[in-house]
Amino acid sequence: MKSNNMKLYQKMSAEELEKEAKNLQESLLKLRFKKVVEDVKDTSQAKKAKKQIAQIKTILRQQELQK
Repeated sequence: MKSNNMKLYQKMSAEELEKEAKNLQESLLKLRFKKVVEDVKDTSQAKKAKKQIAQIKTILRQQELQK
């Protein structure tokens, strides 16, 4: 069963997906810095961000192959 994120990402254009992936990568970087500097309460955020980035890249590749 597809997650809600996948359904949402499939409706987005390639430009929107690239922007979303860039934002997620920036937030992942900030989380990594925050993890080193201070105590992070929700450590699963990094895993979730990585998963979303992978989902976006998968959809971008599917769109590329359909063209």
